[in-house]
Amino acid sequence: MKKYILLFTILTAGILSSCKDWLTVYPDDEIASGDLFKDGEGFRTALNGIYQQLSGKELYGQNLTYGVVEAMGQMYDKAYLNSGTNNPVFYASDLDYKRFSTTINNVWSKMYNSIANCNNLIQEIEKVDSNIFEYKNQEKVMITGEAYALRGFMHFDLLRLFAPSVAEDNGQKYIPYSSTYPSIMSERKSVQEVLELVVKDLLTARKLAAQDTLPENVRAINTEYNRIDNGGWGDGNRGTFWRMRGTHMNYHNITALLARVYLYAGNLEKAHEYASEVLAFPGSNSWTPAYKYPSSWEFSGNRKSKGDILLAFFNGQVTDYHNDFFNDISYGFLAIRHHDLLFSDKTDYRYSQMSSSPKTGMRISIKYQKEETESNERVNGPLIPVMRMGEMVYIVSEYMARKGDIEGASDFIHTNLRQKRGCINPLPPVSELNDFLTEMALDARRELVEEGQMFFMYKRLNTPIWDGERNKINMAGKWVWDIPSSENL
Repeated sequence: MKKYILLFTILTAGILSSCKDWLTVYPDDEIASGDLFKDGEGFRTALNGIYQQLSGKELYGQNLTYGVVEAMGQMYDKAYLNSGTNNPVFYASDLDYKRFSTTINNVWSKMYNSIANCNNLIQEIEKVDSNIFEYKNQEKVMITGEAYALRGFMHFDLLRLFAPSVAEDNGQKYIPYSSTYPSIMSERKSVQEVLELVVKDLLTARKLAAQDTLPENVRAINTEYNRIDNGGWGDGNRGTFWRMRGTHMNYHNITALLARVYLYAGNLEKAHEYASEVLAFPGSNSWTPAYKYPSSWEFSGNRKSKGDILLAFFNGQVTDYHNDFFNDISYGFLAIRHHDLLFSDKTDYRYSQMSSSPKTGMRISIKYQKEETESNERVNGPLIPVMRMGEMVYIVSEYMARKGDIEGASDFIHTNLRQKRGCINPLPPVSELNDFLTEMALDARRELVEEGQMFFMYKRLNTPIWDGERNKINMAGKWVWDIPSSENL
């Protein structure tokens, strides 16, 4: 693998003003670590730069959420998409990867560049005394844990894109697992080897992040206001860097990520254990749970249902990026495939509150539509949902179904998710595991629309993708992106 130089971007205007000097001193974008990491503020800048790059449109600000990966999961109706501008989402719907290879190459290079930044941060932070940080060892440990979690998170998504699933694993080597900086020509590893390293990084991160559960810190993640609405840390106010812990890796969403990884790896027991822990996480008091599905009236200014988001990235331009796909002349519309079949239950808030019909016969998700007021847009608009509570519900229910309790699994989804989304009717009654998994996947399409997870669910289950009608798409030979030719050295 090539050497990926450090290319930090900046998250906030406050950080930008403090970093102008080094941005001009090093015009080739390769930052001298000794200058960047001379104090705690430099480490904050480095970490924020990684999150900012992940939040860009080349990665989770578009391609890996509502963009090409969502289109690959057959969420969009091609009749409303335009191809004339070489629209990658159009070709992703066709699973024609050659036609958007530039997009794929950008995902690869941006992700490994961000991983290089994580590696450099980890190596540098291990050298320094905790006294250089404003909040001493607590801040050093927090930043270190986030870097390990991000490294595992990115390698896992690269694996899901550029390698076969566990069900189709042939034992071959696919992607490098980069854990040192600089990394030149890293050896590629097998699916199982990468998964083991991902788990190792996440367990390390979870141990470092355990301080999030201390009484003086837990409020930062067990209240919606602090976690996702720009509240302060704990009982004090530590400034911008310590706010909105739901947009950073923390103990709770690292636990959720482990559940996701273990499920993909086929370890149902561990997936169930970690998902159950997330679902049992208490709020600040008995009447306000930590993760709350909104009532119908609470969707005003809350189109992404932010109260049940476990992890979101943050980009103030994301609604503008998304708006490009609602233009007849350029990209067309991200219209949901056969919404009449998908949303047969009109009491479902995911239909009535989280989607709309801008044209007759068309229905779209409004998660990324601009909010009506500036204050709501400022808080909700930049959020990029990456994990939410519904995914943990599906993990536990799948565990129950595979243990033979299909009726209980269906009831678990209805009680812990569907009813909270306003649904009156439970999932259709089924008695066979495959039928249950089909119904679960259809409900996940409603819950996770525009969040880029459906392709990966079908891939893990190794089942044809539902095309929005009554047909299923044969995915043989279409699960894996080709590694950029420039990396085949």
